[in-house]
Amino acid sequence: LQKMKPFIRFGGANPRRIDLNTATEADLKQHPYIRWQLAKLIIAYRQQHGPYNSVNDLLKIHVVEAQWLQKVKPYLQVQGIAKD
Repeated sequence: LQKMKPFIRFGGANPRRIDLNTATEADLKQHPYIRWQLAKLIIAYRQQHGPYNSVNDLLKIHVVEAQWLQKVKPYLQVQGIAKD
């Protein structure tokens, strides 16, 4: 453990957040929790229904599950809102 200690970091910067209203499909696909199919659905929903008001609006997409949203929520924002 002592040999590994210099290589371990604690704390650090907050994760980069993706704004659901300005992100491109490519931006979304870069996130490890967002597969390309879901990235397409997130963009399509925004195009059909207008800007997201909340990260929780993702639950209106039929394939998005609440458990997944809780995991990815810290990495998403809407118009500068970091969390719901």
